[in-house]
Amino acid sequence: MDNKGISFVETLLTLVIILTLTGSLIPLSFKQQQSLFLKEIDLHSSQVAYNAAKQIVYAGSNSGTETIDNTIYHWSFDGRKLCVSYELFEKDENKCFTEEGVL
Repeated sequence: MDNKGISFVETLLTLVIILTLTGSLIPLSFKQQQSLFLKEIDLHSSQVAYNAAKQIVYAGSNSGTETIDNTIYHWSFDGRKLCVSYELFEKDENKCFTEEGVL
């Protein structure tokens, strides 16, 4: 290599390396963001269950609704289990809790 500067081939090689790295990091970033979103929704459903348990004990309520981050969570208690339902990606999801744990 001479001392006149960077050659065209070196520039192309650098661009190919940068594009390859960027191309592999974008899907990984998207997957991480989606995983974080699902964990956040799961956390919110647990928070709704906790708040519902307090309402069951103190107010005697058997059902209710709570909205967190534009997601509507419906909860109901049948005497044995507390279920929280919500819509995720146009599909209804349920998370139920008993004295033994999460169903």
